[in-house]
Amino acid sequence: MTGRVCPHPCESDCNRFGYDEPVSIREVERVLGDYALAHADDFYRPPAAESGKRVAVVGAGPAGLTAAYFLRRAGHDVTVLDQMPEAGGMLTYSIPAYRMPKDVMTAQVRALEGMGIRFELGAALGAEGASLDDLRKRYEALFLATGLWQGKSLRLEKGELLDSGLKFLIGVQVGGSTPPRVGRRVLVIGGGSVAVDVALTARRLGATEVLMACLESQETMPAIPRMSSRHWRKASPSCPLGGPTASWNRRGGSQAWNWCAAPRSLTKADVSRRRLTRRSRPWSRRTRSW
Repeated sequence: MTGRVCPHPCESDCNRFGYDEPVSIREVERVLGDYALAHADDFYRPPAAESGKRVAVVGAGPAGLTAAYFLRRAGHDVTVLDQMPEAGGMLTYSIPAYRMPKDVMTAQVRALEGMGIRFELGAALGAEGASLDDLRKRYEALFLATGLWQGKSLRLEKGELLDSGLKFLIGVQVGGSTPPRVGRRVLVIGGGSVAVDVALTARRLGATEVLMACLESQETMPAIPRMSSRHWRKASPSCPLGGPTASWNRRGGSQAWNWCAAPRSLTKADVSRRRLTRRSRPWSRRTRSW
């Protein structure tokens, strides 16, 4: 999985730079990962000896699947529980299929099942399902890997009118009778990989114009470079070095924005801390309606 979604920052500091070019470690990991899944019987074998202990892993995302793999290798009887109908967590429900193909995730789960790991999907915990006390009675140990399914919110006036990018991507993956709908013109706030995924997905769903607003310039956007270049090839307009300060509903249900633009590039400290430090140069304000 790492070979498909890792931002590979290590390649920019690879010591091969002094000789020829950096090692494409992400591509190497992808080739090895695909080979391992294609030969799962050789690489995902059941343990030679059983420990006799039962372990429950709550959450079938990257952390839960990794824990299940190593626990099973240690000889434990492992059951993975997840409230979603498919395993994979964010790999399945937030990363678009053009970056994480569904058949790859399916092959990974089947390989783990071949080791003897059981999956109980659609198993809610808490008020609607079993409690932690119930699981403690059934298993000798628990590993909680529930993940981070809550999107970040912006501290804006009328910020509750905003849709979460994470919620949007999950809704697209889940589908169902009421998949997310997009308007003709879409504003995406942010310059990270999730923001780029949202922008490209909105275009795929029919949006004719997508504006990306972020504090960084194109060169310093935190998105994976290959992803941001794909965004530019799709010709989605961008508004770097700025962001909204408030939103409100207009008549007819569309939204308008107060805009705050910073007429400068981010410093290295800004990029590393992911925040914009105030300078003596004043910020300009303008209004943009959507």
